[in-house]
Amino acid sequence: MIRELSDSSFLPELENKLEEELQEYLESKELEELADLLEVIYRIAELRGSSKAELETIRQRKKHEKGGFEKNLLLVSSLKESSHPELCSAGSTESKHVVFKPEDAAVIEKKRSENENLHH
Repeated sequence: MIRELSDSSFLPELENKLEEELQEYLESKELEELADLLEVIYRIAELRGSSKAELETIRQRKKHEKGGFEKNLLLVSSLKESSHPELCSAGSTESKHVVFKPEDAAVIEKKRSENENLHH
C-alpha cells in the first residue's frame, strides 16, 4: 500500500531515509548512493522552505567563511582515558576531528579545555 503524506508528515520519514541512504553509501561507497543522498537532502531543503539553489548558496558562503575539505585536515588530540570517552574510539586515548582549516583546531582544543574545566 502506498500513501501520499503531507509535507509535515513526510519530513520525518525523509529524515529517516537520509540516515538509511547514508548507511547504504558507507557500506557500498557507490556514487549512486551519494546521488541518492543529494536527492534526499534537496527534498528536505525544499520541505524546510528552501531550494537547491539556496542550499548551494549557503554551502558556498560557509565554504568561503570556514574553508572546505580540500586539504584533508584531521586534528588528532590526546585525551585522558577518563575525559570524554565518547570521543575516543575503542579504548584509544586520541580524539579525531575533521577540520575545515588549521584555525579550527584551536577552537576545538579551546572548547575541549573549557569542557574539561567544567567537569572538574
